[in-house]
Amino acid sequence: MNNNRFHFLDVLRGLAIAGILLVNAPDLVRLGSAHPAQPPAGRTLLDLTVQSRLVPIFAVLFGVTMWLMVDGARRRGRRPGPALVLRMAGLGAIGLLHSLAFSGDILREYAVVGLLLIPFALWAAPWLSLTLGLVATAVSFGLFNGGVESLPGLMLIGLGCAGLGVPAFLERRGRPVAWALAAALPVAALAIAAQVSAGGGDPRFVIEGARAGLATAVVYVLAASLAWQWAPARAVLSACFTALGRAALTCYVSASVVFAGLAHSVDFTGDDTVWRVLGIAVAVLAVQALLAAWWLRHFTGGPLEWLLRAVTWWSLPPLRRGAHRRPASAREADLRTVESSV
Repeated sequence: MNNNRFHFLDVLRGLAIAGILLVNAPDLVRLGSAHPAQPPAGRTLLDLTVQSRLVPIFAVLFGVTMWLMVDGARRRGRRPGPALVLRMAGLGAIGLLHSLAFSGDILREYAVVGLLLIPFALWAAPWLSLTLGLVATAVSFGLFNGGVESLPGLMLIGLGCAGLGVPAFLERRGRPVAWALAAALPVAALAIAAQVSAGGGDPRFVIEGARAGLATAVVYVLAASLAWQWAPARAVLSACFTALGRAALTCYVSASVVFAGLAHSVDFTGDDTVWRVLGIAVAVLAVQALLAAWWLRHFTGGPLEWLLRAVTWWSLPPLRRGAHRRPASAREADLRTVESSV
């Protein structure tokens, strides 16, 4: 294993992609829409454990990736500014096409916010990005529902954390992470209790649910980081989520296409439980993890990741492994791989 690469970030990204599909799948197939007054059985569990819990993680990781991309470009003597603009344009175009399969596409919003944050990625000190991100996030989740308006703050947190070395901290520091988790757990428990007291329901539409989602996301990151310190758990996490994380864009878009097609051939509108569609979602994730692991053994990145990298650097990067000259350092190779993710 190459210790220069932040492998835990791949796992976090894979966890986020898996959770986002569990949330999106019922919407993609219009689950239970034939009788909207009665939520499908199991929906409450989904709302309390997954809904709004993974998107904050993904948004923070987007900011982390922006910083890694800028850092990697500067190490190679390349200009990161134009590359970031092209990257966001390419991501927005992919999102526009993806919206044909899934109206809830988030890539377009990420691309627009990413464009606005390019000056911070290029010139702001990490501590400034982190401070502004924390303030913006506090305002978003204090006054609003933590929707699209939360993206700038969360991405700024990612930029700041990456610049201050938080990825390395989560990758290797067990005891401080355990202390942080001990502090975060009661906060998340109180937030979830407030969500339940407010009537539960879809946390995307109630401020208590958004706050519980953010608090739970922190717990998930810290718990996963703590588990990562234990070799058996690290092996399981890596086997299940690393490939998904390294091909996150491809997996996100392809899963939507699969479920959009499924919605045209199978009627889920009358289902009174979430279990059938969630079972299919887990099966899709398992297949994606296997296919992505196979693909990444032979190719340098997922298909859409490769396409986005080509747009970003306005050149055709190598696709097959072994088809290019070895980079100057392992660190440089790792940064090239990381920046290919969303």
